[in-house]
Amino acid sequence: MKDLDWDDDRIKYMAWFMLFGLLWICAWLKYTNQFIVIVSACSYYFDSSPEREGDADVSLGFKFAYMYHCGSLAFGSFVIALIQLIRIIFLYLAKSAEKASGDNKAVKLIVACGACILKCIEKIVDYINVAGYCYQAVSGDSFCSSCWSAFLLNVKHMAKFSFANFLAKIFILLGKVALC
Repeated sequence: MKDLDWDDDRIKYMAWFMLFGLLWICAWLKYTNQFIVIVSACSYYFDSSPEREGDADVSLGFKFAYMYHCGSLAFGSFVIALIQLIRIIFLYLAKSAEKASGDNKAVKLIVACGACILKCIEKIVDYINVAGYCYQAVSGDSFCSSCWSAFLLNVKHMAKFSFANFLAKIFILLGKVALC
């Protein structure tokens, strides 16, 4: 086995490129699974009627995810992977700056604020991606227009969605307490 020369810049760039690829693949798998579940839930909801209960068609979710919306899933995953890579690079540089500055409180404060801002941006983009995929599963629109429509829908019905999310979190907490 050959030892890697980490002083060579090509090796460093290749490692960062491989890390980005890993982040992108992980995000793509996560969003593909979520999209399949979303399409299955939508097919259950729209197949149900007052007379009979519908079927959750998981195969339809796979069909939509891999035949019709694979590019949309890849683009949303790319955006999240890019934000995650920026955050990792920031943390790498921040750790170097903290080590070089010693025990400087101002540097630690700036690093903490920067890490918090980047994590918030990642969470916001993740929320918009999932909302866009939900809108896309129902409407069949493209990714960008679905994200914009989902964002406008969330802004228009912010209080209702917040209350519904609060109730869902309460029920999840009650379920966890009951199971434990």
